[in-house]
Amino acid sequence: MVNLSFQKICHDDKLFYGLLAPNEVFEDYKYLLKVSDACNWVGDTKATVPQSTRIRLVHHILLNTYLDNGEDLKELLKNNVFETFFCLHERKVQKELRKKWARWSGLFVRQPMRDVKCYFGEKVALYYLWLGWYTMLLVPAALLGLVVFLYGLAFFHSNPLMCDKRCTVWHLSDTCTYAKVSHLFDNEGTVAFAMLMAIWATLFLELWKRHRAVYVSKWKVYDWCEEEEELIMDIVNDQDCKPKHYRHSYFRSTLVLVLVTLMFIHDHANTVAVMLGAVLHYFTIQIMTR
Repeated sequence: MVNLSFQKICHDDKLFYGLLAPNEVFEDYKYLLKVSDACNWVGDTKATVPQSTRIRLVHHILLNTYLDNGEDLKELLKNNVFETFFCLHERKVQKELRKKWARWSGLFVRQPMRDVKCYFGEKVALYYLWLGWYTMLLVPAALLGLVVFLYGLAFFHSNPLMCDKRCTVWHLSDTCTYAKVSHLFDNEGTVAFAMLMAIWATLFLELWKRHRAVYVSKWKVYDWCEEEEELIMDIVNDQDCKPKHYRHSYFRSTLVLVLVTLMFIHDHANTVAVMLGAVLHYFTIQIMTR
């Protein structure tokens, strides 16, 4: 288990425990993500960890921590040792999101997806990204439906209705109320509307894939794997398992190159020349890139 620091807070006759994970946990988390094949989303280990990721990591540690008697947090909640556990809101950021996002006038402007992602995480941000995209593309579909409805309304009195038995043709305005109302939504234009909606559904899906790819590439979660991230969190939560950071050794690299060169020095003069050129080229690259 990771040694979490805590602080007791008394408020309204209730005792709260504020938890804080050490920075070493997040440093190991960033490094393991960098060397991961499926979660390689952070190229710079010096980048700061978002608040949403910190909360998710501490939440994972809490749920996977056991006492000496085998009880975990869920068991303690069942035994009424704790009432509940939750993360606190950042009031300053929350007010900014209410101003930019959580208001009725925000329907007519683009959502601040970057702020939503930093506060709630990538998964919640992608959900609201999809919701905004779906709502936006529903506007042309709603306009087409409105045109079909107005078409049925325009020909409401002049459109004849055939009887299913042998009887004379009578106008729609003379029939029952149910037939009148159903014709407003089920008329000749409905066939064209159904065909256009089939095209709309295909366009919506393909355009959403492109729109989503822009954001997941920008947020570096294109090939994200939740299973591998959980494995990384388990490694971070294990005190006996410390990730060993890779450090480049010039001495080892030079020694390997020299030994390989000596293997061919007697019978392969051309190969020796190529290897010596490779060594010189290697040192040139190392000096120029430092």
